[in-house]
Amino acid sequence: MVATAATFGLPSDAVAKYRPYPFFEMLLLAESIVAGTILKVHRKHIVFEVQETLLGPTTSRDTIKIQKFRNWTCASRWAPYHQGQTLVMVMRKYPDPSTDMLKAIGSGNEGELPWVDSKVYVRHLDHFNVANADVEHKIFGQGFYGTEVPEADFFAALRGYRSHFERKPTQDEYMATAKAVSSAKERQAYAAQSAFHQALVKVSM
Repeated sequence: MVATAATFGLPSDAVAKYRPYPFFEMLLLAESIVAGTILKVHRKHIVFEVQETLLGPTTSRDTIKIQKFRNWTCASRWAPYHQGQTLVMVMRKYPDPSTDMLKAIGSGNEGELPWVDSKVYVRHLDHFNVANADVEHKIFGQGFYGTEVPEADFFAALRGYRSHFERKPTQDEYMATAKAVSSAKERQAYAAQSAFHQALVKVSM
């Protein structure tokens, strides 16, 4: 990922350079992945109720603070924030150690995934060979370009992903390359669980 204005919380008139995160890179960089609902919307952050924890220390019914995405030169959020939106949030800790806020990964809002009617909608998902891959979906009254993944497959795949892949050491904290940490037989069994599992294995190898 190229360092950008939004990456560091700088004004959007800073130099605009942006490369979208592939989905598997976000999984390798994430410190917390949760599914839940926006309870309150403030000027700079949202209050989010956790319903499912896919990675990290949170538990069901926990409430957490998440920094809001700020629209900038190269990207804008697919819909305005509002109370009741249901999302999967792929996050890292906020750079400021004095706050307990988290921040969704990606200068293009890639880390905020709509979660609607038992489906999760994912951007930049390679090797997922389904008919509705990377098309426009109407979500919360707005258009979202991405791929529809069944909730059960998505949750199971993310909960198991880091048992098979970890991030290779790198000096760039905004880039990620996968390193397999399980056996080929174990990865084959993981991939066999769904088309989504299989896509994650393919793109991570």
